[in-house]
Parts: sequence; structure tokens; C-alpha cells
Amino acid sequence: MKHTLAWLEPKGEVKIDYRPVHTYTLTNEVEYIPPKKRTY
Repeated sequence: MKHTLAWLEPKGEVKIDYRPVHTYTLTNEVEYIPPKKRTY
């Protein structure tokens, strides 16, 4: 799993990068919901 990030550089070029998905929440007030396999 990964997030796709995009930036528009000052000269008009687009920079694309990725970062991992966090498997935790930022607060203890909510519970982490693990992902499920997509079925169609």
C-alpha cells in the first residue's frame, strides 16, 4: 500500500513520489480499521 504524491515545480514540471500508508491512527480516540481485499 502506498500514497501517491504530486508537486508542481516552479518551472511547471510535475514531480511524482510515493509514501507508505500508516497502519495506525494519530489518536487513541479511534480504532485502526485494517484494509480488506476489494471484491467486485
